[in-house]
Amino acid sequence: MTTVRAKRDVRAPFTATVELIQRFHDEEPELRVGPFPPLRTRIVCECNEIPDYTDETRLHEALVLRWKAGSRFPLPDMRGLVTVRPSGLNTEVRLEGVYEPPLGTAGRAFDWIAGRFIARLTVARLLDDIYAFIERER
Repeated sequence: MTTVRAKRDVRAPFTATVELIQRFHDEEPELRVGPFPPLRTRIVCECNEIPDYTDETRLHEALVLRWKAGSRFPLPDMRGLVTVRPSGLNTEVRLEGVYEPPLGTAGRAFDWIAGRFIARLTVARLLDDIYAFIERER
């Protein structure tokens, strides 16, 4: 399994951020994600709210994501967790995803050489899209 992480501060109240991210996914159930615009592929993203078990200081919600690529390329399915934390006047949005590289040994070798870098960029770009949505909606 490979784990990728990204985080980004958004200008939104901590208490409203998870709901805004949920709305982002509700309005765009088929997203286009990728490291660069020409390499974006369509994914189907399931998003569910759960209690944020990673935060022992306060009770609030987190989001569980499941991505499945709608591409001819052998891209991995990804499972992820979106959590939020207060960050001064902003809210820090964290996304952690895990996936199993496809194609066995060859896929693991590609993942070690370039795949995880591509996955990190993809997750960062998704957070950029979430940030843009929150900026428009707040």
